[in-house]
Amino acid sequence: MGSIAAAQSAIQALYGSDSALRQAANAWLTHYASSEQGWECMQLLQGGVAPEVQFFSVNLIISKVRHAWRQLQPDTRQQIQSFVRSKLEDRVSNASNRLITQRLCLLLAAMAAADGAEAGAVLVNHAVQLKTGSTNGNQAASEIALDLLLKIAEEAAALDTRRQGSFVHKGMQPQAPAVFGILGRVLETCLATPGQSGTTALALKCTQAWLGLSLTDSHGRSMCSPGALQKQQSRLFTSLNASICAVDSAVIDAAAETFEVLLESEEGGFDEEADWRAMSAIAQALLANQNALQGGEVESDRARLVAKVGAALADRSPEGVAQNLPEAVPLAELMLTCLSLGERRVAEFVIDYLDSLSTVALAERQPQLQQPLYSSLLQVLFPHMQFPQGFTNWEDWVEDDEEAFNRFRRVAILGSAAYPACAVLPPAPVHYPAVQPPPTNPLIPDDFQRLHELLAIISNIA
Repeated sequence: MGSIAAAQSAIQALYGSDSALRQAANAWLTHYASSEQGWECMQLLQGGVAPEVQFFSVNLIISKVRHAWRQLQPDTRQQIQSFVRSKLEDRVSNASNRLITQRLCLLLAAMAAADGAEAGAVLVNHAVQLKTGSTNGNQAASEIALDLLLKIAEEAAALDTRRQGSFVHKGMQPQAPAVFGILGRVLETCLATPGQSGTTALALKCTQAWLGLSLTDSHGRSMCSPGALQKQQSRLFTSLNASICAVDSAVIDAAAETFEVLLESEEGGFDEEADWRAMSAIAQALLANQNALQGGEVESDRARLVAKVGAALADRSPEGVAQNLPEAVPLAELMLTCLSLGERRVAEFVIDYLDSLSTVALAERQPQLQQPLYSSLLQVLFPHMQFPQGFTNWEDWVEDDEEAFNRFRRVAILGSAAYPACAVLPPAPVHYPAVQPPPTNPLIPDDFQRLHELLAIISNIA
């Protein structure tokens, strides 16, 4: 039996039910993968071969590229690249296993990253041409182009500092405007078309990966700051803002991650006003979710997105969310709405927002973000410091973690809310949030939950 036939049989045995055969197949394949013959696995990347065999084979080749690619002769590497690219192009017109297609894209990206900036530029250009040259409605071409662009960016991010600088600067940066233009058009179309959530999420992940590479233009200015993106890639920036109001969970999660990367970017030489305008537009997009966070069915995914992006805005510019942005007060009210929904992860993002806000002196904030903010904040914060409904002791309670609960309580009290409130609010009897009827003495809690809250505040502040 030839090595290819033997490899195919071993891979099939590896997925079989006979444990003895699986063990023997694993030992054989381990040796085969480390040998020169392992490269022959590419011949199993054919349409008639079982998907599990193709999947194993492409992963084997990816591993060999990462460890032994440069040991091959240049003409051999070129032949392998051409073969893999032809297999990928076959999938543009034929319905194929999506997971294998993604791994083929990763394989080509890994080869390009190993070969250097020139190979990277060729592959980026191939992806751009694949997308721009595809006929309208060719979903497979769009997804393959996006997969290629995503995998190239991910492989670039994984390179060491020296190699990454050259690969990004020479291989990716010159074509970044074209890539951002494609991403803007894809997002604009997909967000307006029902049933495109998968492609939308993929385009957002691709955007996130490229934004994370700190790309600059020919003048050394960032292409990836909010101000730069709004000024140079308005379609992409507008589509990103529109994704905040998406309804699919995968799109919402991808949008949150993308905005986090965008708001972490360097300002990059653009004027401060450009960044203010961009952040104002992002805040307006967040505020468009106000009604979606109220009512019977609360969308927890959307609340996490709003709170996460709001926290990222505050981290980028505490002065902006405290005084400079026209949306500063409505944004604070929106964050309190998120806090009132009761989810711990959402509350943690809101606490991050409040931490950033607290770095701006009270007197320098807009009036509503001084005493009125903390008066409202306490009303929605205390429920997060209560034990869950039905709680008796941590030994019997499995729905929450004692350490996480206490850690959040300490952070909420000291870092962002109760402690600043003590310094801001005027001396007065402490009335806890809406418990009816009120206690005879408002300083003495009338139940276990409220007594524990008060003791927690006193002990942490003390």
